[in-house]
Amino acid sequence: MLFATLVIATAILGPVGPSNAYKSNSTIYQLVMPIETCPKDMEWKHCKDTGKPSCYKLRITFRKLYCEPGCQCKNGLFLSRGKCVSDCSKEECYGPNEVRSKCDVDRECQPTCFSRKDLGFYSRSCAGPCIPFVCACEKGYIRLHYYYRKDRCVSLATCKKLKDQYGSSLPPEFNVSNLLDE
Repeated sequence: MLFATLVIATAILGPVGPSNAYKSNSTIYQLVMPIETCPKDMEWKHCKDTGKPSCYKLRITFRKLYCEPGCQCKNGLFLSRGKCVSDCSKEECYGPNEVRSKCDVDRECQPTCFSRKDLGFYSRSCAGPCIPFVCACEKGYIRLHYYYRKDRCVSLATCKKLKDQYGSSLPPEFNVSNLLDE
């Protein structure tokens, strides 16, 4: 980590004796502050933009209510697996059975095995034009759930089995890594 040194000097001057000569009484403070270094195409922000799009989530998201320091991609670039890229269309998707589509809705807006139309929240946040090069499930597969720990594309047959077994929703303790999907 690099450091920058900021020297702050203060001087207190005042008359001394009948000749009005001045005596200097100075104090020097040294403040050492870290200068964060970031990887190529990233820049350090004391308050980074937590809602910036990435190749995983191309849609601008809601921003956190607190400030978070760190490295972020420079303007016009997207984060993809720890590096900044200008074009997400060439980046691999994160899960099995996913492909980049030319134009689709963001992952939390895609149909799921356990879609709940009565929630309404996702349908309102998904309004607008389609997003180019978002990851979507391959033909014959459907997103298991939009919640990131259960976010995976499964075959329609696996979806049917899970719905038959669990009903209208997955239990909180369900572990997606235990699925052996083709």
